Amino acid sequence: MTHFCRLRTLAVSFFVIGAALLLPELCRAQLITETKVGIGLSTLWVNGADPTRSGILAGGGGYSGSQPGIGLRLRSSLGKDKVHRIPFGVDYYFLSGRERVPFRVSSLFVRHRSQALAISLGYEYEILDFNRVAKLYAGVEGRANFFLTGDYEQELVLVDGEVIQKVFRDSKEGVFRSGLALRIGVEGQFEDDVFVDASLAYTGLNLGGRDNERGYLLTPGLVPDEPEENLIGALLFGLIVMYRL
Repeated sequence: MTHFCRLRTLAVSFFVIGAALLLPELCRAQLITETKVGIGLSTLWVNGADPTRSGILAGGGGYSGSQPGIGLRLRSSLGKDKVHRIPFGVDYYFLSGRERVPFRVSSLFVRHRSQALAISLGYEYEILDFNRVAKLYAGVEGRANFFLTGDYEQELVLVDGEVIQKVFRDSKEGVFRSGLALRIGVEGQFEDDVFVDASLAYTGLNLGGRDNERGYLLTPGLVPDEPEENLIGALLFGLIVMYRL
């Protein structure tokens, strides 16, 4: 890891830890005037010409589409006007890629699966208030990304359904990466204490902590001597039902 990568990792880590230490102090100082909690859909879509999206048998991760997940949110508003907010989030993503290679009397099926846990803490600002029915906001968040050990499965199946060969093994070991995300969203009020929040964010999944000796971040490791770990950008979508405490 280069000195610059270490600095980026430390910067993001200090941001997350500092914000976590600051939140209880704000509560004690009675600066937090409103708190909401929520749960809902959270998705991750890796964009660009990245090996994560490439075919599994070609050495990629096979994660070419939007990957589903579950999101938990805690949002604290500051001051009487409540335009400054501190969001805390936990997202758990289920990453899955599949391929089928047909032959004359059989087919080869391959699958690559893994999971990712992201813990985020940041700052949001309310840009517009549409008569208190909906609010437009933008924000920035530090993200601690834990990519768990996945698995790779390969089956050779005859046309009658008989499996004549099967390979199953773990993919690359789990790692930690730090990142940042820029988010924009709309929060609409449905009832007195019930809200629906829809947001889009763009993030660098591995801004800090990249390890070039490990190769690509989200591939199963079928190809030896992979090139250095590249920066991965992803689009995040969240649809969260929030409840005001």
